[in-house]
Amino acid sequence: MKNKLLAIQKSVRLVCIWVPTGNSVRPLVCKWVDAAMTQTAGASPSQADAGRMRLCA
Repeated sequence: MKNKLLAIQKSVRLVCIWVPTGNSVRPLVCKWVDAAMTQTAGASPSQADAGRMRLCA
């Protein structure tokens, strides 16, 4: 009997970041990035965001 080795990659959670394009026809474009990158960037909220309500899509 032969053993088969399967290389399974760890799954990555992606999130959509809306980026302004400057185009009036399509003002925003979705850029998919690794969720771990956004958590490190958003770990310390700025003072401007302190009064805002965060929404989840």
